[in-house]
Amino acid sequence: MSATQRFDVVVLGSGPGGYRAAVLAAARGLSVAIARFNHPSRAEGIGLAGESLDARRGLPQAAE
Repeated sequence: MSATQRFDVVVLGSGPGGYRAAVLAAARGLSVAIARFNHPSRAEGIGLAGESLDARRGLPQAAE
């Protein structure tokens, strides 16, 4: 497996709207990655965690 993965759609945010957008895109056959922002407090800044959407199940899974 290469270090780079390509996706048709990258959704920023995994809240209700982002998750729905990702599920709809996957249902249309597009490969989807979800960029989820984790920030326990504003003082610590924002971290980025990547996920991809398993189109068969509509469930997020950690990106490798």
